[in-house]
Amino acid sequence: MNESLCDLSGSLSLSSYGYSGWVCSHNIPTTIVCKGSSSSWDGLYCSNNYPVAIVIRGASVQGFIPSSIGQLTTLEYLNLGQNQISGTITSAIGSLHLLKQLDLQNNLLTGTIPSFIGSLSYLSALLINGNYMRGEIPAAIGSLSSLEYLFLNDNMLSGSIPSRNIFHWFSVRGILVLTP
Repeated sequence: MNESLCDLSGSLSLSSYGYSGWVCSHNIPTTIVCKGSSSSWDGLYCSNNYPVAIVIRGASVQGFIPSSIGQLTTLEYLNLGQNQISGTITSAIGSLHLLKQLDLQNNLLTGTIPSFIGSLSYLSALLINGNYMRGEIPAAIGSLSSLEYLFLNDNMLSGSIPSRNIFHWFSVRGILVLTP
């Protein structure tokens, strides 16, 4: 877990953007990461000594999301929106089975929306609008029975929102999908 947080810190250079605590030496944190429900790292939220949320939003952070993020299997919220994060959405996010919110909006992400998104059964918010994503909207999105917010606008996506049980769509609170 700690090595994964150090990888994230390094790939996004968080300490140079004013996020205190995100300092590692030889891939080991220099401070205690989680102690009960508190953390000495800005933007990291813990419960029972485990990270449950990373919120690094609107800080103009540059870099990429490392594949080691998939080892943070206790994460429920990953909010890296409104930064300058580039690269693709790593398939390692598919290992975050407890994830409820994935907010990567308004970054510089490229590639396609990965089909593993459909395996995140607790996902209630998928916000990847305002990037440079291309390709078809994956059918796997239709299997997200907990989904309430789906923002895919301001990308270069094609296709339509995949069908899903009509009763599940009634619980969706916000959908914004605009393709060119």
